[in-house]
Amino acid sequence: MSLVLPFLAGLALYFIVRYFLSRKKTPKNDMVHELAVLEPWIHEVLGRTLGRKLDLGERLFKAFAGEPDADVVTAVEGAVDRVELEFVKYAHETHAEVHLHVVFEDGTRHTEWTKKAVTELPVSVREDFEKKAVTRLYRTWEFPWGRRYTAL
Repeated sequence: MSLVLPFLAGLALYFIVRYFLSRKKTPKNDMVHELAVLEPWIHEVLGRTLGRKLDLGERLFKAFAGEPDADVVTAVEGAVDRVELEFVKYAHETHAEVHLHVVFEDGTRHTEWTKKAVTELPVSVREDFEKKAVTRLYRTWEFPWGRRYTAL
């Protein structure tokens, strides 16, 4: 009888911990997944921009598609400091501007933008526009080979 009580307490603790861990969200992973709706456009812009700077051709697009080549990754990581997304939406608008800022290690930057319906924006961006009542939001975009995924 003396072993049953600690066993039941341990079992209860196990299920409580498991419950809370299963509810734990990973916002970074969620954001990476959400930004996937914009990735075809992001890849196109980066392909053109980096193509002019690095002359990587098709190997760059293969790296974006999940087949990273060590030479491509090294060249891109050496040339690009960061990639940022800026979302601009005014209260009366049903569309938002999405600006892609590519900041290079040499201090130069390249910016392109497109217009998207608000319904096409990532969920967290739409929610932040509603909750925060702002006109500009920023997100950092990571290259596919640099993303860290965690198992839930």
